[in-house]
Amino acid sequence: MADQNEKRTPQRNIVHCLKCFKPQENLPVHLARVCMKQSDPEERAAAVKEAKKSFKDWAKAGRMWDYKELSEVIPDKASCYRMMRELLQRGCFVANQPHEHDMAASAGESTSAGTSAGTSVGTRYKVDRSTSQEVRRAAETHVAKNFTPAQKEKVARYMAHTTQVAKAHYQMMLLEQIAETAELMMVLNDLSPDDSNGRGNLPEKVLPKRQFSTFLENFPVTLDGSAPPAKKRKEAGFPAEDRSLTDKWHKVQRDHRAEYLLSKFRHRQPTQRQFDRCVEGMKWETNKPKYPTVLKLWTPPRKEDMASNKKLIRSVMTQRWKGLSIKDFGGDKGKGVIANRRFVKGEIVCDYHGNVIQASEGRAMLGAHEDGMCYLFFFKDGERDLCIDAQTFPCSCHKDLDTVGRRINHSSKKPNLKPVHVLLNADGVNLDVILFKALIDIETGTELKFHYGVNRKSHRGEGLDLDWLDE
Repeated sequence: MADQNEKRTPQRNIVHCLKCFKPQENLPVHLARVCMKQSDPEERAAAVKEAKKSFKDWAKAGRMWDYKELSEVIPDKASCYRMMRELLQRGCFVANQPHEHDMAASAGESTSAGTSAGTSVGTRYKVDRSTSQEVRRAAETHVAKNFTPAQKEKVARYMAHTTQVAKAHYQMMLLEQIAETAELMMVLNDLSPDDSNGRGNLPEKVLPKRQFSTFLENFPVTLDGSAPPAKKRKEAGFPAEDRSLTDKWHKVQRDHRAEYLLSKFRHRQPTQRQFDRCVEGMKWETNKPKYPTVLKLWTPPRKEDMASNKKLIRSVMTQRWKGLSIKDFGGDKGKGVIANRRFVKGEIVCDYHGNVIQASEGRAMLGAHEDGMCYLFFFKDGERDLCIDAQTFPCSCHKDLDTVGRRINHSSKKPNLKPVHVLLNADGVNLDVILFKALIDIETGTELKFHYGVNRKSHRGEGLDLDWLDE
């Protein structure tokens, strides 16, 4: 009987959730119960597919590395060796490994068995031994104080045995990303150690000569500021001819500027023209973030961030949605909405505008309407049963506009939009709004469609001419 039970036990592959980055034996159940319980089945299925692809990509290519390629990206032999050792500890394979003696010489460490890193440091520098957890906490404190959010994530992935590394175990890192993070670790090495716990300090000869944290204290990074010239660097006690600290200062400022520009385009990815106009408005002469860099950093807005997004609220209130036009297709199809520009997956395209009424009122309007089509959108918010009345045209607040949302046609097979209910905070008043989010990348000239959520039976029976429901 026990053998039969063992045979019946499903063999599950561990797949990491790309939302919380935790390993899961049954990812679909986890997403439905925890990370994506507010999402629909199609979105959860897409998330499962993406997670499995991420795992497969890592298994195929992410585990195999070449030491020669690492050494080209990380010229410093000691750093390259440490990176190789980190990869091996994470279960990766490294080809063309150097000889053990060369590795020991590069790292400056003894190869004798039983010699730990803590003992080696303590013996060499004559300091009290610290646990790896204490060292990690100290490093994370300096990172939290001096680095941007994007840099913090890179350092967390770079450091061994941290929670974030475990979460991102199956996410591949490019060689360029590793090299960039190694540079951040060098910056971290320049930060002053905290002696608040009374532990012994490193001897003077190993303390960095140019401490970046001190440099930032003397010359704080601002959006509109400039790096200090050689004269000011010299007056502050830094070598005038050495520009390494200035280069790091410029890097931090570019990151801050990129984050600032992203804050201007939270609900929609910026076009090249919008980006250039925003940069010109800032009047930055040098050290400008590049458009591809900002585009790569852009992420779709989260539902909780939409409530107070000023640009989004302004678009809803004015009904001025850019990149859309109403087109008359003629015949039985009538009017629809066309994209005049490219929309990326996750962007907010427009809203379904109308008066918010009780669902009972909407059903009464639907019953009194003789035609098979009616511009009513029914939805629920907790115990509230509501309806958006776009049938009353024009609406009382935009009498001169044919709002685009009500003209979007139906597709049950190939929808490219998904309706999302949000509460927008407009001047202290909560507004129930249905926003349309792009399900896929939408190219210029594509007709916008969403699934009305109805079929022949629910929409008045099979006796009517409702062929558009089958599209």
